Amino acid sequence: MKLCFSFTFLSILLLTLAGYGQDASEFVDRGNAKSKRNDFRGAIADFSRAIAIDPKDEYPYYARGFAKENLNEHTGAIADFTRCIDQAPGGSVYTLYSYLWRGAAKENLGDHKGAIADYSRAIEINHGEVRAYHNRGMIKVLIRDYRGAAADYTKAVEINPKYSDAWYNRAIARGYLQDHRGAVADYTKAIEIDHRNAEAYYGRGVAKFNLGQKESACVDFNKSRELGYAGANEAIRNYCR
Repeated sequence: MKLCFSFTFLSILLLTLAGYGQDASEFVDRGNAKSKRNDFRGAIADFSRAIAIDPKDEYPYYARGFAKENLNEHTGAIADFTRCIDQAPGGSVYTLYSYLWRGAAKENLGDHKGAIADYSRAIEINHGEVRAYHNRGMIKVLIRDYRGAAADYTKAVEINPKYSDAWYNRAIARGYLQDHRGAVADYTKAIEIDHRNAEAYYGRGVAKFNLGQKESACVDFNKSRELGYAGANEAIRNYCR
């Protein structure tokens, strides 16, 4: 199962930084550059300096939280994302990102309920935030709310029909719901978007096998193995003689 919580840092680099004093702006720029180079410790130091100069600006809290999360400092990241949210109660793009990242940090700490609440809040801010639907769906799979997960993945692919991971993960949810035909259709969509998705071939093979389509399932298992998915070997040994 693909459970991915990462979001691109490029999006925050492309946003215009405004409202900083000269000194704070320099530290923010320096921190951004260090984050882009994966020097997250250095970035944290620079964003902390920017916060000391201008503690009312939400952006450095968000950026420092991002750096902490990349260092697996989840509790500290949650505190910074919360500060960012508190600094802009009316909502801003950084508020939205903070809910997304705080949800990921809470999931990393095993707080499924808190993660779902944050992704839901992100959706309230922006109904088209595809990552929030997708990641909320992943949490719902973990708590065995497979129908709720499938509904979230459905919303994600409605927003972005090229979102391969959402098709793939909806197939997994449908498998848990014993909807094997629906799973085959979703794995097929994921494969159409990403022809080298070895796990999607394997998953489709499992769904086909559950439908009694052994020959076609073995074709998918062999393709999955060809693409490097080691888990396909056992299925081939057991079912494809």
